[in-house]
Amino acid sequence: EAEWGKSKLQPLPPQATTGVLNNGLTWIVQENREPKARAELFLVVGFGSLVEEEEERGIAHIIEHLGFSATKAYENHAIVKFLESIGAPFGACQNAYTSFDRTVYTLHVPTDKEGLVEESLTVLREFAYFTRISEEDLDKERKVVLEEWRESKSAQGRLFEQYIKELCKGCKWCDRLPIGTEDVIRGVSAETLRRFYAKFYHPARMAVVAVGDFDGAAITEKIRELFDIAPADISPLPRAAEAPQRPLHAVPDTPGVAVANSTDPELSFAQGMLDCKRPRQGLGSVLGFRRRLSEDIFHKALSSRLLKLTVEPKGPRNFFSVSTETGEPIPVLNPMSITLMPLPGRLRPALKTVVQEIERVKRLGFHEAEVLRAKRSILAEFEEEYIEREQRPSETFAEEYVGHLLDDTPAPGVEERARAAATVLPTIALEEVTRVAKEFDFSRNVVVKIATPPLSLRNPLYTFWSLVQSVMNLTLPRPKMDLPSSAEVAELLKAVEKEPLDPWPEDEDDVDSRLRRRFDACAGRRAPAGPSAPAGLSQPLRTVDAPGVSRPKRGEALVVKPADGEASPVGEELVLQNGLRIFLKE
Repeated sequence: EAEWGKSKLQPLPPQATTGVLNNGLTWIVQENREPKARAELFLVVGFGSLVEEEEERGIAHIIEHLGFSATKAYENHAIVKFLESIGAPFGACQNAYTSFDRTVYTLHVPTDKEGLVEESLTVLREFAYFTRISEEDLDKERKVVLEEWRESKSAQGRLFEQYIKELCKGCKWCDRLPIGTEDVIRGVSAETLRRFYAKFYHPARMAVVAVGDFDGAAITEKIRELFDIAPADISPLPRAAEAPQRPLHAVPDTPGVAVANSTDPELSFAQGMLDCKRPRQGLGSVLGFRRRLSEDIFHKALSSRLLKLTVEPKGPRNFFSVSTETGEPIPVLNPMSITLMPLPGRLRPALKTVVQEIERVKRLGFHEAEVLRAKRSILAEFEEEYIEREQRPSETFAEEYVGHLLDDTPAPGVEERARAAATVLPTIALEEVTRVAKEFDFSRNVVVKIATPPLSLRNPLYTFWSLVQSVMNLTLPRPKMDLPSSAEVAELLKAVEKEPLDPWPEDEDDVDSRLRRRFDACAGRRAPAGPSAPAGLSQPLRTVDAPGVSRPKRGEALVVKPADGEASPVGEELVLQNGLRIFLKE
């Protein structure tokens, strides 16, 4: 395992170039032809609402808005008019967003006319250095920001706020929602915003990401020309010589189980989420990548069991849908999460059923066939991504690079990920996947979010379902505020640990087995491989190679990257007379 930890994933793919300007600003440029004649241009600012003081709550978001209102070179929403004139998409959350620890401006621009990309980069420079913040500009923008603040108070917005406050209780994360407070939005001064902008929009804490159908060398040179301004020379708001540090606010432990529950008339169905809090799990090494793959296999195998309980329940049906995942509600946490949509009146048994299945895996594990199917499914996803790598859109690359810049997450590219997955997946044993279940520690650091609509004529469908469930299960419909408390959920979780559980039945008639039997039954009718094309094919079968993707046997030493020039066949491809391409793989 020590060898896995020493091996690092590539931080960026070979086709991406990166560098740092004299003033500390980082840039990443990559040529990509999909979609044609389009480019993604991002300005990444390493600060968001977390660095706001109490009297500043919401101003990082307000500054983001002001950038589109006026800058040193663009007056009276001229940036918006420019974007509309070139056919670039523009609207709420389409061109910028502010979160806890970042502010990102995103321009999606055409490249088929000379000068458009260069002017769009100039717009990003205006956001970075020259946003105009006057009392007049601020007063105009307050109404727009207040409207967004009102929209954030929807049912889902209220639930998210309640959930974050419970998840992060005792630290700054729960008190710095990016949307801010109404009082600050209405009353903050332009001078306060100018101080914040001058301090945190520092070149050394910003980056420019450009991915698209353009000449990469020319774009790199343009970035140097536009953005390489000394901090003290930025006018009218010069920056300090030393850049501020990005804060690292750890989330304190939650003793036992904490439940945030509510009823909301705007909801149309009940929903629940259970998080087992844990710190962010690093992905920079092959060991971290391997651990995440083990968790992905676990979630995939468990989801098959949960799907069967949803479609073919052993007793009363408890939920419409249920899933588990390795979550990331905020950048410093990677909780093991359960998300479910229970049937009306079935919240408690639904939660109990899911916890029982996790406990079953803890005690009795998975069957080998379950894990093998999950591995095949995950490997197929990597292979599909590899086969379609030339069609990967620029926006996907750009978003990955934002994560690399701010979260120190490697963005090695499709080829490197496929290579690492093909190397690592075969080495993950059944016992390792089973051990992932122990990451669901229900004794501490458990946060539960529960929300339901009330029983009322305003929500007739949910009320009708509740009555039907009550009749079917010979129970009374629960009143609207009868939601489980922290103590009740903790007792439910503890009781499951003591229950006797039988092994999960081995599925001898799974989809893989049925397809294999059918495939073997038609062995005599298979198209022969070779140089000549079988009848009905427009051309012979050809071997599809994946250059650099190794296929090690179990137990071999770790080789993340094979020797130069080595290529491993991942299957065969044939083309029918009607042009349909078929990819064949054992």
